[in-house]
Amino acid sequence: MKALFFTSNYCPSCRKMEPVIKKLQGEGFAIEVIDTRSNSELAGKYSVNAIPTLIILSNGQEIKRWVGVVSEENIKSIFKKQNDYRIW
Repeated sequence: MKALFFTSNYCPSCRKMEPVIKKLQGEGFAIEVIDTRSNSELAGKYSVNAIPTLIILSNGQEIKRWVGVVSEENIKSIFKKQNDYRIW
């Protein structure tokens, strides 16, 4: 299981999410940060129309999507529900 975090440096809400994402990555959560300006193809593939967008994938399938600012606890809860939340 992994997450895709779509962001851009010009987005104030994205900057607000950055410390949360970095903290979770430091704890071993598999979160890939994707800049929508330099990777618009991937943003298009996942139909990302607003940022920040965080998409949780399990076996390549989307299981949860948030648009906007989301709490660390909400993100962790989805990973933990899947019982597969850390990369080693």
